[in-house]
This record gives sequence, C-alpha cells and structure tokens, in this order.
Amino acid sequence: MCAHRVGMGSRDLISSLPDEVLGKILSFLPTHIAASTSVLSKRWRNLLALVNKLDLSDASGGPLGFPEFVDKTLALLKNSSLIKTFHLNCEHRHEDSRVDGWIRTALELGFLEELRLETVGMYSIETEFFTSNTLVDLTICDGFYPDGRLPPAGGVFFPALKRLSLFSVAFADCAMYDDLVLGCPVLEELFLHYPDDNNPPAWTGDVSSSSIERLTIIHHYPDYREAYEFVSFTTPSLLYLDYSGYVADQYDVDFDSLVEARLDIRPWEAFTDEHDDRSDSEDDDSDSEDDADSFSSWDVTGLVTKISNIKTLHLSSDSLEVFHFYCRSMPVFHNLLTLSFESDKEKGWQVVPLLLNSSPNLETLVIKISHFLANLKCLETVKVGVEVDNQQENHVHKRYIGIINALIKLPRVSPNCQIQFF
Repeated sequence: MCAHRVGMGSRDLISSLPDEVLGKILSFLPTHIAASTSVLSKRWRNLLALVNKLDLSDASGGPLGFPEFVDKTLALLKNSSLIKTFHLNCEHRHEDSRVDGWIRTALELGFLEELRLETVGMYSIETEFFTSNTLVDLTICDGFYPDGRLPPAGGVFFPALKRLSLFSVAFADCAMYDDLVLGCPVLEELFLHYPDDNNPPAWTGDVSSSSIERLTIIHHYPDYREAYEFVSFTTPSLLYLDYSGYVADQYDVDFDSLVEARLDIRPWEAFTDEHDDRSDSEDDDSDSEDDADSFSSWDVTGLVTKISNIKTLHLSSDSLEVFHFYCRSMPVFHNLLTLSFESDKEKGWQVVPLLLNSSPNLETLVIKISHFLANLKCLETVKVGVEVDNQQENHVHKRYIGIINALIKLPRVSPNCQIQFF
C-alpha cells in the first residue's frame, strides 16, 4: 500500500497537462526561465513555441549571451500567431541596430497586443517602422526615444491602441509628441510620467484627443519655468483626471465629460515665500515689483472653472494652497457629491470654507486628519463628530466602534493631544 502511494506521488502530473496549458504556464515566467525548461525532457523540448508572452530582460543574467538568446528566441517565434505581449528590458548596453531590430521584429509579429520597452541607457526607435495594426497597450520608459520623423498629423500608425504610457520619454520636439497621440485615434487612456531628472521636459503642457477617457500626468520640472506658461487639455471625452504639476500661468481646458479629478497642483515655493515677505514689509524695491508681476501671472481659475461639473474631487495640500493664492474666483460645484482633501501646512486652509460653501449638494466630505496629527506639535484637542444611522443594529455598531478605535490609534506628534467624539 505504501509503495503504491509513493508511486502515485512521484508521477510527473504537470507534464501530463495539454500543450496549450503548459504554454500558458510558461508565459507567466521570464522567457529565459521558460526556455530553460526545454532540457527537462523531450516532452518540454518544443513548448517555448506555445507561449503567448515574451519577457526579455538582461537584469538578472547580465549582458553576456543576452543578445544571442533574444535573436534565437525571436527567430523561433517570428511566425507565431500566439505572441500577444512583448516586454524588453535592457539594463546593459547592446548594439543600437540590434535592439531596434528586436523591436521591429516584435511589431511585425502581426498579433501583438501589448508592448513594453524599458532601458537605463539610450536607444533610438526607428519611427519609420514604429507602427502596428493590432497593438492595444504601449509603454515606453526612460532611454527609449523615437528617432526620425513620425507621420504628420492625421497619419494613423496605431489604429487599435487604447492605452499609452510614457515614462520620461524624450522627443525631438513637441510636434513629434503631438503626432504620436494623434496617430492613436481610439486612445482611451494616456499616462505621462515626467519627474524632474535635470533634462528639459519633452511634454510642454498640451493634450489633444477626442477619445481619451482617463488621463494621468505627473510633471515635476521646477527648473524649467517655461514648461508651465500655458497648459491646454482638449479632451471632450475625458472622465477621469489625475494631474500633478506646478501651477501654470494659464489653463485652456475642455472637460465637458469629466466625472472625477485628483489634483496635486504645486505652488512655486520661492515666489510664494517672497510674496508673504512682501505682505509684511513696507519697503518694496524694483526687484520685488518684478516678483509681484510674476506672482500675479499664475492663474488656476481657468482649470477650476472647467472642473465645476465633476462629481468627485480629491485635492492635495498643495492644491488647497494654490486654490487660495491663485484662483481669482471660485465657481459653484453644483454636481459635486464627494470632496476629499488633506493639508499639513499653515497656508491653504483659508479656501476651505469658500470651497464648502460653493458645493451645495455635497454628500461626502473626507478630511485626512492623520497629516495634522503628525505635524501639529502643540495640538491639544481634536473634536470629531461621527453620525451613524441605526446604531442599535449590531453590524452598524461594530463599524462605529471600529472607526472610533482607528482614529484613537492614529499617531500624534503632540504628547498632549486628545481626540474627543461627539
């Protein structure tokens, strides 16, 4: 009996699965690991041809032998109709022409739906061949950059693309970025991530697309003031906006369909400090007058007015400060149902009453008090009102107690701070 059990336990149950199932299992592995299974037995020798995803990276094994492995793998699968996803990560230097050839081969597979390109070096992408009729999701990161000229405005080279993500991608000029977006006529989601990396920003404040529904922009370039002179969003179908950047001189936006917005609009701290110093000083020289002109040029009113029809609004602490200093008039948010904000600063609180009075139909207000408790060293009392319907019901009472306990456990920088409930 024992011998029979040992025999059953030693069977290779995985190898008995159908080829299609094994191919899908291998697709979840990095391609170099999936390829290594071919030495297990004859059963596994040709299963790599059944994967639907290629994940090629030289991060773990180093550059030695990587180009040859990629060449061999792409030669094996160049006629495959199963490959839907292609990820390429180059953390070591390889020949430019070779890397460009890998990308071209991937796009020529004919059935590719997702392409992700990452590198810590600099590699050009030949725009003449940068096209696909099947690609749905495209991500380009860091050192990969388009080289040459994209088709002019009106040219379509990604007719099926729905999601485009650009992480610190360099463009020869703004026209190339514009042409790339315009060349994706059914684009639904655009993600732009441009942190301050000491290089001039490639994106200079314009998004124009009639099809985009979700837009996420992280754009932090305090050393390039000219990048914030004019911000324009021509996005009539946009439903969701997540925007983080410095306050601009002027906004021209089309948000007719917008439902939810997350705003992290940062003030120009140096100028804000100078403005406060001027308010306390009776002596103004010519330099401070120039600063005043610069300060008064920033205006977020055009943006705030165009989001007045949204239902959900999330504001960072910086955004509250910007709304206070740079919004010339507050519109009425007739449709706003949910408002959340946080602040760990002394400035910006002045705009909160105005914002609440301008939201007549507000149903949910979320204030992230953990920031205050962690930063106000002299705070002694925090009063919290918790209104609960049908508290006598057991599950409602448990939720009420859970909220109170969670608030009591929040860390506080002030040793004398007490939280009172009413």
